Amino acid sequence: MGPIRKELVDSDGGTTTQSMSNLEIINPSKTPLLADCEQLNGQGETIGSWFFDSTRSSRKTLSSSPRLSFRHGDKIQIVFADGSMRTLTEEEVYSDVLPWENK
Repeated sequence: MGPIRKELVDSDGGTTTQSMSNLEIINPSKTPLLADCEQLNGQGETIGSWFFDSTRSSRKTLSSSPRLSFRHGDKIQIVFADGSMRTLTEEEVYSDVLPWENK
């Protein structure tokens, strides 16, 4: 597992990226690393993926980035920094997991 990055918004509206080591994670059981995702391949087909951007806080997704995939009975599987895995509904993800903050 490499460094975890978080995009921060400056007071002037600009953004910076903060990297942290695994030891700097304050609450690893609430820090998502991998999740069920889907994205479009070069042929426009939807394919499965585990790529996950933990800074995403919106349910809307850019067409070029993977989106969360609730394909297991309207639930998603997420692996957290402490090694645990949870299966969550969309509501649970956006109330308990995202937006992610190192608190």
